[in-house]
Amino acid sequence: MMAGFIAMVFLPVLQGQVTDIDGNEYPTVVIGTQEWMAENLRTSRLNDGTPIPHITDNQAWYGADAMAMCWYNNDSAGHHWPYGRLYNGYVAELPTICPAGWSLPTTQDWDLMITYLGGSEVAGGKLKDTGFVYWEPPNTGATNSSGFTGIPSGFRSHMDGTFNYKGQRAGWFVRQPGSGLAFRFVSWSMESSGSGPVHIPMGLSIRCFRQATSAEEPETYSPEINLYPVPAKEHLTVDLGVMPQPETRIRITDMAGRSLLFTTLANQTTTLNIGHLPSGIYMAEVIQENESILRKKIVISP
Repeated sequence: MMAGFIAMVFLPVLQGQVTDIDGNEYPTVVIGTQEWMAENLRTSRLNDGTPIPHITDNQAWYGADAMAMCWYNNDSAGHHWPYGRLYNGYVAELPTICPAGWSLPTTQDWDLMITYLGGSEVAGGKLKDTGFVYWEPPNTGATNSSGFTGIPSGFRSHMDGTFNYKGQRAGWFVRQPGSGLAFRFVSWSMESSGSGPVHIPMGLSIRCFRQATSAEEPETYSPEINLYPVPAKEHLTVDLGVMPQPETRIRITDMAGRSLLFTTLANQTTTLNIGHLPSGIYMAEVIQENESILRKKIVISP
């Protein structure tokens, strides 16, 4: 039997940009099946035009019982870009905070991205901007191979309204379906990504996302060809049903269309090593004489 193997390399897939109601433009990046803003949100208004109160006073911040926004250290000139604004949880709870068609990620949305990037132990490094322009040393494991470009914009305290952790941590609100908010963060001292509970008056960054658009062709089927197990894990077996013709090959791509494995099928049954691929949804295509004879989604489990 033959097995195909390639080293897994994450290359950012730049998708385009999105503009908020204030006219701020954000580059976007495709990560797996999702499209993310590659910068923190900076809008001063909800997408229906409602202004978000700008609170500078510390006591007024932690005592607020409605939506509020600010700049780190109340310094708009130094933080408009690339740090973006900090918002409290009352803002993050609103479905209109992101541009139309975009939304605050749920915990499941965020964790799907983390899984795609190889799991929480290494995903933090793949989310962080590299070097020490924004991050303090050691900026452990930072590669920004995802293109997410996480910047250490810090937090605003829910206890006393003070600003903390700029240069050391970046934190973003996520929505917990049916149970309020949480946050996800990356740190200057860790390659891993972290999570924590939210106090509504906390000041955190926001990243919006949406499901990535794809020009993929529809699935096609061949009754003789079987791919198993379902879901797959370390190995995927391809049973063609008959001995293959010369130049029968299989290609596996992610849902953004990037080719991750491409190898010849020389036997009726071939087992492929897929242990290097993160868990997620992929497209398998069997090609014979330069024509596609099967396109089928496959699921790789953790």
